[in-house]
Amino acid sequence: MVLGVDFNTVMNPNERIGVSCNSGSMRSFNSFMLQGNVVDIPLQGIKYTWSNNRDREAWARLDRFLLSPIILLRFSNLVQKGLPRCLSDHNPILIGDLGKANLKRWIKARKLTITMPLEIEMKLEEIVSKAVIDGWTDSLRQNMLDLVDKLCKSFRREDQTWRQKSRINWLKEGDKNTKFFDSVANGRRRRNLIDEMYFEGVKVAD
Repeated sequence: MVLGVDFNTVMNPNERIGVSCNSGSMRSFNSFMLQGNVVDIPLQGIKYTWSNNRDREAWARLDRFLLSPIILLRFSNLVQKGLPRCLSDHNPILIGDLGKANLKRWIKARKLTITMPLEIEMKLEEIVSKAVIDGWTDSLRQNMLDLVDKLCKSFRREDQTWRQKSRINWLKEGDKNTKFFDSVANGRRRRNLIDEMYFEGVKVAD
């Protein structure tokens, strides 16, 4: 079994900063893991998965994957990877065993292109990792905001590109699309056609 979700609680007090720890929910969570026979696996890249994004900063590891031990017998090198946040106050979490260095080698070996969003996400990951270790500085915070802005703009450009490609394909398929919509329109006209009308029990049209 693999269970990945925002559990809205932590396993122990070390998994939060600047936010109170509910000992009752923490005990319930650990009891749930014990009864469900699931285990936590290491988290790489970040230490916390949630932040309140306010001046009085609060951090906590609320999101995680829990696995059945039998899975680790087959995939012993599994880890969780924290990715940079874009708009949400939660970090996305991936599960796998392919590190960033291995990812770059994999891309190079297959002669693939690192897209702008992926390049920005890698830089964001480096900033977040540094901030978790050394703390947030004004410079790091500004760099993160600039990169998030670039990432969102890059996503919008990609969206526009795909829309343009879709329009080109639409125009290329012009005849087929025209025939399709003509058939739809004819079908609607047939459904809306009045075959006959009765007035006071007498048919007056057909």
